[in-house]
Amino acid sequence: MEQLNTKRAMVGDAILAKAQMVDTKPIRARLSSFAETHRSYCAAQRKVDEAERQRLATDQRLEQLDTAQIKAIEALAVALVNEGEPRSNPFERFTTCAPGQMKKLLYVDEVKAVREIVAAVNDNKSLLPATKALGDTAARAADALEAALPELDASERNLETARQMRDPLERDWDSSYAVLRSITRTIGKAEAPGLFGKLFGHTLRNTHKASADTQPPPNPAPSPAPTTTGVTEAMS
Repeated sequence: MEQLNTKRAMVGDAILAKAQMVDTKPIRARLSSFAETHRSYCAAQRKVDEAERQRLATDQRLEQLDTAQIKAIEALAVALVNEGEPRSNPFERFTTCAPGQMKKLLYVDEVKAVREIVAAVNDNKSLLPATKALGDTAARAADALEAALPELDASERNLETARQMRDPLERDWDSSYAVLRSITRTIGKAEAPGLFGKLFGHTLRNTHKASADTQPPPNPAPSPAPTTTGVTEAMS
C-alpha cells in the first residue's frame, strides 16, 4: 500500500507539472479540483511518512535498550554459574524464566522478569557482592527500557491517527484522478486533440532510458467506476 501511496504522489505531481506547459482551459475546473485534492492528500501522506519515521526511531531506541538489558542479564547469568548455579539455567533457584526464554518475551514482560530475578538475587545472602552488583546493573537496564515504553505507545497512536486522516483522502484522490482522466479523454477528442496524451502519456516514465522493447504500454481506458483497483491499473 505504501508503494501505491508513493505512486499517487508521483502521478499527481507529474500531471500538474505538465499542466503548466499546455493549454488546459477545456478542463480547467476539473484540473483545479484535482490539484486541490492532490495537495490535501500529499499533506496527509507527509504526516504519515513522518509518523512512520518516528515509529521506526522509537523501535530502534527500544531495541538498543533491550539489547543492553539482555547483555546485563547474560552477565548476571555467567556470574551465577561461577557461583555454582546450574549452567543449563542459572536462574533456576530465583525464577521460572530461563535466560534464553527472556529474550522471547514482550518488553513489558521482560522487564517484569528481570526485576523478579534481581529481587531474588538481592535477597540471597550467600551470593557475592559483585554478583549482586550485576543484578543492580540489570535492574537499571530494565528501568531504562520501561521508561521508554510510553514512547512506543505514543508513536503507535500517532501513526494510526495519521493513517486514519489520510485513508479517506486516498479514496478522494482515486476518484478525482479517475474523473479527471475520463473528462480529459472525452473533451480532448472534441475540443483539445492531444491533451490527454500530453497530461497522461507516460506519466511514470522510468528515470533510466528504456530500450525499444521495454517501453511502457499506452495508458488503458479508465475504469467506469472510480475504485482504487481501477485507478491503480490506470496508473500502471
